[in-house]
Amino acid sequence: MRSTQTPRPERLVGSLLVSVGLLACSPSTGGGRTTRPVTEVGEFDVAAYCDLAARADLAALTGSSAVVCEVLAEGADEGLPACRILVADASGAVSETELEGAVAALRTSDGRFVVLTSDERLVLHDGRREIRELAAWAAEPSLDTSGRTVAFVAAPEGVEHPDLGDPTRLVSLEIASGRLTILSDDGMASAPIFVPDGSAVLYVTSASGVASIARVSVSGGAPQVLTNEGLIDMGHGFVPPYEGELAWSGQTLVFAARSRDDRSELWALDVTTGDASRVGEGTHPMATDTGAIVVRDEAAGTCPVTLDLEVTP
Repeated sequence: MRSTQTPRPERLVGSLLVSVGLLACSPSTGGGRTTRPVTEVGEFDVAAYCDLAARADLAALTGSSAVVCEVLAEGADEGLPACRILVADASGAVSETELEGAVAALRTSDGRFVVLTSDERLVLHDGRREIRELAAWAAEPSLDTSGRTVAFVAAPEGVEHPDLGDPTRLVSLEIASGRLTILSDDGMASAPIFVPDGSAVLYVTSASGVASIARVSVSGGAPQVLTNEGLIDMGHGFVPPYEGELAWSGQTLVFAARSRDDRSELWALDVTTGDASRVGEGTHPMATDTGAIVVRDEAAGTCPVTLDLEVTP
C-alpha cells in the first residue's frame, strides 16, 4: 500500500518512555521505580536463559523451550541449509530429536513440531516421524501463543512451488482442522507473527518501497501500516523491521534488528499506536517472572540486562 501522507518522524518517540538498567541480584532502581530481582525468564531460570542466549546455533527461544539448529550441510542451490534439531527444556538441558533436514521447528502446545523442511515443505512432526504435510510449499512459519494455529508465507492459489520473485500470499492454518485463512494477498508480505491474544498478525511488507511493519486481523481485511508510513527511504524516522528475535510486554513488541554496522539493536513498538523507539542493544529478548524484558548484551557478553519499559497512552 503506497501512502500519500507526509513522513511523521515524531511518532518514533510519541508516548513511549523507555529506561534501560543492568539487572542486579537485589532490588534495584530502574526508570525511577523499584523492581524485584529476576529469577526466571519465561520458564527458564536466569542462568539457563543466559547459557542458551549465548549459543551461536540457537534458532528459536520461547517462554518454555528452545530450539537449537546444528547445521548438517549447506543445501543445494535451490534448497536451504538443513539442520539437526535439538530441544532445550526449562533447565537448559539440550536433548536430541530425530528431526534432521529441517530448516525451522516450532514446538506446539502438545509437544509436537511444525517443521519447515529443507525442500520448503511445512509438516507436522512428533520428533520421531512426520505425521502429515501441512503445505507443499511454505516460508517463515510462526505459531500463535496457543500453539494451535500457524501463519506462514504461502504459494499463490494454483501454484505448488513458486519461483524466486513470484508473488506470494500470507495465510494462517488451524493445525487440527486444516482450515486455511488468507490474511493478505500482498505479494511482498513476509515474517508473520501473531499478537499475544491471537486476534491479529503482524508482518513485514515492502509494498510501498520501504520495509514497514503492518497489522492485519486473523479474519483478514484491510491491513494497518504501523511503521514508516509515508517514508520514501531509510533516512530519519525509519523503523527497521524485526528479524525473528522478539518478546512481548503487553501490547509492546520488543524486537532485535541488525544495524548498518551489524550490531543487534533493540526496538520497542506499541502495536496499537505504531509508536516506536530504539531502546539499546542486545539479543534474544524474553519476558521474565516480574513482567520485565531481559536481553543478552552481545557486545559486552553481559547477561541478563533488563529493559524496563513503560508505555503510557
